[in-house]
Amino acid sequence: MIWRKDGKLQAWHRRFRGLPWLALAAAIGASSPAPTLAQDGAFDMGALTATLSTDNVTQAERARSINDQIFNPPPSPVPATGAAFTYRYDRARTRQNLRNFIARTPVEAGRAELERQLAAQPGLMDEISAGARSFGFDPHDVADAYAMWWMNAWLVASKHDEVPDAATVEAVKRQVRNAFAATPDFAKTSDAERQEYAEALLLQATMLGSAFEQLKNDPRMLDQLANAAHQGAKASGIDLSRMSLTQSGFVPREAK
Repeated sequence: MIWRKDGKLQAWHRRFRGLPWLALAAAIGASSPAPTLAQDGAFDMGALTATLSTDNVTQAERARSINDQIFNPPPSPVPATGAAFTYRYDRARTRQNLRNFIARTPVEAGRAELERQLAAQPGLMDEISAGARSFGFDPHDVADAYAMWWMNAWLVASKHDEVPDAATVEAVKRQVRNAFAATPDFAKTSDAERQEYAEALLLQATMLGSAFEQLKNDPRMLDQLANAAHQGAKASGIDLSRMSLTQSGFVPREAK
């Protein structure tokens, strides 16, 4: 699991202890429909992945680009620069993004409890960002945030309690950058859109890891969590069951 073992993030898994299972499941995608682009460009933060642009960057296009990197890689992909995926961070937007995240959690799934827990941890996103940096991710980079979520989602769906090494992290980051670079109109997305998407992914990745730590010794509940992670990703077009995580990044499962 992508998880900081030392310092103040040692107990990340306690961050969401006591949160109702339905709230965790909704936040990581189990209770959410496949994300769709609304007329006003809004996207569903309750799903594991979401549409990013108010223009024509659709979830299907992004999923196709991600899958192409794995199952139909181009013979000579054009390297994508990290600078293309960063955004100018705004702390006020973080507060609004958390409110948006809560608002998109179904009431019956425990929205009030999720709101209470997030309100009690005003520095949570700063701590998540610090943890992301400790593994070589830039939390203000959309592609890095997606790579962190993708690896955690796969580890949870596969019930693997392990920490990817540096080579694996770099390979997945490269895959995501290439895929996002191949997504039409990605460059047109705004700082606000990128920040909201990235922070949703980072929060979802943290909740996945938190739930895994709480449930890893309960086979029945761990099965449910693994299925939630799998179904949440599949709704966005990413079939984690067909992939293996290696030092070359994600590869078709049969190729491992």
